[in-house]
Amino acid sequence: MWKYIFSLALIFLMGCSSSDEGPVYRIGVDPSWSPQNFMGREPAIRGFSGELLQIIGNKENFQPELLDTGPEFLEWGLKEGSLDAILTSLAPSLNYEGIYLFSEPYLRIGPVLVVPINSSIKDLGDLNGKTIAVQRGSSAMGIIGAKVPRIVMMSYDRPGLVLENLLLGAYEAVTMPVLIAESYVHDIYKDQLKIVGMPLTEEALCLVTLADNEMLIEDFNKGLQEIEKSGQYETLVRHWRIY
Repeated sequence: MWKYIFSLALIFLMGCSSSDEGPVYRIGVDPSWSPQNFMGREPAIRGFSGELLQIIGNKENFQPELLDTGPEFLEWGLKEGSLDAILTSLAPSLNYEGIYLFSEPYLRIGPVLVVPINSSIKDLGDLNGKTIAVQRGSSAMGIIGAKVPRIVMMSYDRPGLVLENLLLGAYEAVTMPVLIAESYVHDIYKDQLKIVGMPLTEEALCLVTLADNEMLIEDFNKGLQEIEKSGQYETLVRHWRIY
């Protein structure tokens, strides 16, 4: 813990700098991505995020300095001025209006539907009257209940076990965070399971800064849009084996 306090204090004393390559932005990130649980994929997501920032910075003429810190220091560093921005799964809300600015999502992390490879299910609408397994505490529970009037929801804690039960016919579908689902579907359960539809919620990783730092958000969003259009984003996703 003390190393995080020391590093943030040192950054604060250094202050924000600039160069011929544009302003330097100190961007905090919690390598554990708390409160998310990416089941061992945290380093890859950290690497993907850092490279994405560097590419966008090169395009939009700013220098991102990605700084690892503990989750308890992210918002503190932002408010105290030792960080210019943070990478986080924090979502926009009325509580943050006028305090924070949120970028466009750069990585979706919401739950998706996982079904057997030969299933005819394409989206939530096809689950009326059927049984689905939903991760305990998932934000998808309320959405599924609201959109599908007749459905049986079972909760689960262990992804590997619930997918085995899915293959055995205990459920018609399982919801699971997209990053975890992609890992299972493209590895252990390749040619047995598939993901259908888009993430069921708007949960995502994004860049967050204080409300007076509009330029950074505008530059980030512009750069993100450019690399998505060029196909560079997809190349980066494949390189880090995100999806």
